[in-house]
Amino acid sequence: MEIRDPIHGPIRTSSAELRVIDSQPYQRLRSIKQLGFGELSFPGGTHNRYLHSLGAMHLAGRAFDAVMAERDLLPIPTAVEQQRLRQVLRLAALLHDVGHAPLSHATESALPTQDLLPLPYPTKNTTASHEDFSLAIILTSELAGIIEREFRELQIRPEHVAALISAEVPIEEGGLMAAGLDYRPLLSQLVSGELDVDRMDYLLRDSFFTGVSYGKFDIDWLLTNLCSHIVDRQVYLALDARATYSFDDFLLSRYHMFLMVYNHHKVIVYDEMLRLYFHAPSCPLRPFPAAIDEYLSYDDYRLIHLLKQSSDPWARRIIERRPYRLILEWHRDNYPNDDFESVHESLAASGFEVIHTTSKSVLSKYFTGGKGSSNVYIKVHRMPGRIDYVPLEKYSDLFSKYAKGCDIERLYVPPEAYREARERLRSGG
Repeated sequence: MEIRDPIHGPIRTSSAELRVIDSQPYQRLRSIKQLGFGELSFPGGTHNRYLHSLGAMHLAGRAFDAVMAERDLLPIPTAVEQQRLRQVLRLAALLHDVGHAPLSHATESALPTQDLLPLPYPTKNTTASHEDFSLAIILTSELAGIIEREFRELQIRPEHVAALISAEVPIEEGGLMAAGLDYRPLLSQLVSGELDVDRMDYLLRDSFFTGVSYGKFDIDWLLTNLCSHIVDRQVYLALDARATYSFDDFLLSRYHMFLMVYNHHKVIVYDEMLRLYFHAPSCPLRPFPAAIDEYLSYDDYRLIHLLKQSSDPWARRIIERRPYRLILEWHRDNYPNDDFESVHESLAASGFEVIHTTSKSVLSKYFTGGKGSSNVYIKVHRMPGRIDYVPLEKYSDLFSKYAKGCDIERLYVPPEAYREARERLRSGG
């Protein structure tokens, strides 16, 4: 079957994959907006997690094929082994976002604690993430049975799929081995890593639907130059050095999308008002349920219905489109502003209700502050017949240039008090 996609064109799916796509947990993603409140700033940004996840699955297949096309350095897996690894990867990419709460990231602060979820590893009494819910849904919902049944011939089980989303998921020894090599690191990196198909898809898709140019990059050149590197019988993702500049552009595309789209001031204030609604004593949904079947009954439509029924002042502002208004913005890492806190204190002391937000844009969520490792290698051709593999963070200087990222501090006041607050600031009061 083919599914038409405005970004990648026809996306082919097998009958077994279609069973997964047609499941209730996956179909729910049709009703989860990719950008949450993003459409309020970018009216075209109404696309959903359903389409994004299909795109990620499609790119996962392309990425795997590109890596396996380089066979001069690898012991060659059999055709069946390759089919199995490719299928596990496509399923993990397809289901990586199946646990998103309504309005995507906007409601993550309202998720229950991780220790309440049916997860196969030690958990903590801290707020769960959407990845935690994705794992629980893959392992315990109807999806588990569908995967067991539809992919039995390839010996694919739900935990194999979940293991590519989280390194904490245990699988049997050799569960993702082929030709004597462990492919789990490589496949995991393609699902969630420095050069993953999730990011490749959402940057192009979000750029397209919001009508901006920041997220565009040369995806075909990146995919064509994907390869691999073996370390201690484990296979890791690598990139040919000739595509390094395209990779730098890819990193900057994400960085600029956060600055200009994901952390747009209007998006941020709606996210904050929703957080305040969830933490109000009158909120009937605090937190979201931990029981998987009940959790899956919540989508954007149900949340909006609850907000419409609520008399809570934050809910009313969201529904009536009366957000607090931006009065001061400071990009903290770009230039000093010692007056920011004094402005905040002055407004609060004058009786104004103030919302203070901090938004962080970073070049990499995996390699930050000059620490850690991307586990991605650059394939460097030193001379004919000699190839070296250099860790990505040692080959590109972008990580050091953008190590601090950019923090954006903002102050918002009620729109009905905006003029008075501005006059108070201008007069030095």
